[in-house]
Amino acid sequence: MVSRIEHPAGGYKKIFESCEELAEPIPALVTGIIPAWLNGSLLRLGPGLFEIGDEPFYHLFDGQALMHKFDLKNGQVTYYRRFVRTDAYVRAMTEKRIVITEFGTAAYPDPCKNIFSRFFTYFRGIEVTDNCLVNVYPIGEDFYACTETNFITKVNPDTLETVEKTCAIISQSMAPLRTHTSNKMAQCTTLETVLGRTCHWPTTLSKSLQHKKTNPIPLRSPKLWCSSPAVRDSSHLMFIALV
Repeated sequence: MVSRIEHPAGGYKKIFESCEELAEPIPALVTGIIPAWLNGSLLRLGPGLFEIGDEPFYHLFDGQALMHKFDLKNGQVTYYRRFVRTDAYVRAMTEKRIVITEFGTAAYPDPCKNIFSRFFTYFRGIEVTDNCLVNVYPIGEDFYACTETNFITKVNPDTLETVEKTCAIISQSMAPLRTHTSNKMAQCTTLETVLGRTCHWPTTLSKSLQHKKTNPIPLRSPKLWCSSPAVRDSSHLMFIALV
């Protein structure tokens, strides 16, 4: 007799279900008691849309970025969510198909183009996605959504509206999901990965984050601090801590 045990990840398909935005915050069901002194907002980011028209996304890292907000006040919680208006999302929704290749899902030429336009599309290279679905972090007074490409997206933490896309790193390869700021929030440190025949890890600094008048968008002008060769010809780096 053979016994069958369901794997704990057997219901993994649930995480690939798409959801819709909310028109306004809704009250959340609270289990237990939240201290009255605990007030503020909690922002979370993740995938929320796994198909565009008839085309599905095949990897968890490919779902379009959805930002969640939990507001805590006087022991009560409200919940709100909105999609981040990245180029990948806006263009996909406009053309009703996947336009930019993601981590595990390839985008194909527009079928409405003629045969010559589709042929030359293959020679233009893969467009880097700005689908910032993994992490959201504060830099100064601003909040940015990010993934592991060289683009991050500034969002309004109050309304969850998308403000603008910024190229936050010097290279055009990969950036980590985490940055580190000084205690006074006057400096942002980012460790990148540059891919090629030989890989290296440049470390960049973005300073004067608090001086809005002289440097309103400091992440547009990062400075190279140092660069280290990778330990292998091809490597990826997780930037957890800088001591």
